[in-house]
Amino acid sequence: RGDPLADRFLPSVLQERQVEAGRLGRKTGAGFYVYDGGAAVPSAGATLEPDVRDRIVERIELAIVNEAYRARDEGVADADAIDRALRLGAGHPQGPFERWRDRGGAAAVLERLRALGDDGPRFVPAEGLSADA
Repeated sequence: RGDPLADRFLPSVLQERQVEAGRLGRKTGAGFYVYDGGAAVPSAGATLEPDVRDRIVERIELAIVNEAYRARDEGVADADAIDRALRLGAGHPQGPFERWRDRGGAAAVLERLRALGDDGPRFVPAEGLSADA
């Protein structure tokens, strides 16, 4: 309520299409991947050129680390706890703070978010990024 950035949590059009088609991932056996005997194989629609895939991955990572900074700044948890939660609870290989610490830290995140500029509320930099950069 009253959060000017609330739209950052809306699903993408692609996600909405997957849900409408009943492609809900492992639970339905299909989604961005087809699950064949437990193995995840990219579905035809998920095969992307490497540069496109890399841009999508970066956007997802930036949205996650940006939210992690917001959560930290709002006192939800400290950076170590957020990293641990995403590793243990969401299966990420590294938490967002650790991942970006190895890639230039807050300054690098801030630079990449600013480069995305007007790509929507997900990419409006968290206030704490500027302070840490």
